[in-house]
Amino acid sequence: MSFNQNDINRDAMRVMLDDPWQTPEDQATLRADLLEKSSLEERLQGLDPSEVLTCYAPEERLRGLSPDDILRAMNPEQIKTWLKQTVTTHPTDRQPHTPDLDQTTVTASLAHLRAPDCPLAIIGLGYVGLPLAVEFGKHRPVVGFDIHPARIAELQAGHDRTREVAADDLAAARHLQITNDPEALRACRIFIVTVPTPVDNYKRPDLTPLLKASATVGQVLKPGDLVIYESTVYPGCTEDDCVPVLARYSGLTYLHADRRQAAPESSHHPDPRHGDAQPPAPPSRSHAPAWEQERTLQRPVPPPSTPTQGFYCGYSPERINPGDHDHRLTTIKKVTSGSTPEVAAIVDALYRQIITAGTHPASSIRVAEAAKVIENTQRDLNIALMNELALLFDKLGIDTLEVLEAAGSKWNFLPFRPGLVGGHCIGVDPYYLTHKAVASGYHPEVILAGRRINDRMGAHVAETVVKLMLKRGIGVCHSRILVLGLAFKENCPDLRNTRVIDIIQALRDYNLTVDCYDPWIDRDEAHHEYGLDCLPAPPAPGTYDAIILAVAHREFIETGATGIRRWAKPKSILYDVKSVLQFDAVDGRL
Repeated sequence: MSFNQNDINRDAMRVMLDDPWQTPEDQATLRADLLEKSSLEERLQGLDPSEVLTCYAPEERLRGLSPDDILRAMNPEQIKTWLKQTVTTHPTDRQPHTPDLDQTTVTASLAHLRAPDCPLAIIGLGYVGLPLAVEFGKHRPVVGFDIHPARIAELQAGHDRTREVAADDLAAARHLQITNDPEALRACRIFIVTVPTPVDNYKRPDLTPLLKASATVGQVLKPGDLVIYESTVYPGCTEDDCVPVLARYSGLTYLHADRRQAAPESSHHPDPRHGDAQPPAPPSRSHAPAWEQERTLQRPVPPPSTPTQGFYCGYSPERINPGDHDHRLTTIKKVTSGSTPEVAAIVDALYRQIITAGTHPASSIRVAEAAKVIENTQRDLNIALMNELALLFDKLGIDTLEVLEAAGSKWNFLPFRPGLVGGHCIGVDPYYLTHKAVASGYHPEVILAGRRINDRMGAHVAETVVKLMLKRGIGVCHSRILVLGLAFKENCPDLRNTRVIDIIQALRDYNLTVDCYDPWIDRDEAHHEYGLDCLPAPPAPGTYDAIILAVAHREFIETGATGIRRWAKPKSILYDVKSVLQFDAVDGRL
């Protein structure tokens, strides 16, 4: 493809450069032609003078002149040469330069990260971040950062609504500063990101919180700083998605020892249905998730930097189990990793300061990412098997729990139970793994089959309750149903990705009136997240045609089947999703 410089003006060339269907060769030709048609002033427009400055000898940079002064003093031919090298290679096509690290330089530049008083920041003070900030805050200066003012106010008052950290533990973190001011992060040298990684309505990874947190950190990142991610992601996310954001906002280079295997040139495989080996046309960006569209808008990569001008990364996946007071942060073994062997050792030593259970160093960040995501994928699949057995035994008229207890008499039978699979981990993480699998050209079968089974259990519970009502002669239309529990698990206020909502929505599809009572949750949060107006107190006696025990909070277990039935009419149904009540005291259970 050739271009007639006399026929194509500069504005048209710029429009053509924005065309996503231009081949790299076409774009290179266009940029070269555009460069020849541009004046020196036009070529300098929009460029950071400091970028030009770094391309010249140290003697020129050390004269004490400002970047603008040096630009004016430079030989225009020098600038033209540099601009031609810069403009003819599109910024988004260039990869950040990773310098060869001199071992002595690296060792010296990492000394500050080993210091016991090296200031540390925790980004996100939720179920994962707050316990981490409190434990580190007992030993070193820590800035606990969260974007929600209400969360900051309650923590500063000594109250944690997640019930994961007691007031005494908060007070014991004498070196912890809690704030929502990003400027407080500038003094920190180590940053630990602990924000959520949910999925969207289409079960696709939603990296919006993670990328926004990375942007916040990138704006305060300094040469030699270390950023550690704890959020659950797919293998490669830290270095492929988060690191470019850090580099973009900081202007620094990512320093790492690349131990990854070379990826194949293309993951596309010919599809015989198309009759050729050509890949399908790329989908429109408008159909991609918002975070993915934003990621494609890369700023120019900064010029090469030295080890002292770069930053490091680590990954140490969280293993917090909300509501579990036996397995706490300090008593759960931690997987650690870093972008270089030296940094990996620093990350490991950092966590060993607070983790009494010990650590497991991984060989790379990707290995640590993969280890985390399969932990919950394995559990999801085990529960999916139990749920499928429950569906089968329901048709056979066999009690599932009785079967599992009998099978459990063998020493190597795993003690999993059927149930709703929600929360921030088990019901989400498999979608991150399958997303990466599909992007890599592999289409998973078993993982997604388990997800389909687990996602249908809420509808199964609702359908079973309706059938029990009809068998008992209870009219379904406009009957009143009470659902006990909304949190995704027992003895915990966490509402994230709760699948109890599936039961409620399925019951409403039968034109039933559904109330929900949960003594653990924040009712305002339930209304905000799910549009539910939950009962503020236990209901009046004799109100409901059916009651579903969905979450095994200790308050409900202590009330027992007899107490729970007092809230129902004499002719009613009691269904036990969690199988915590006596078999002969309920009308049905999962």
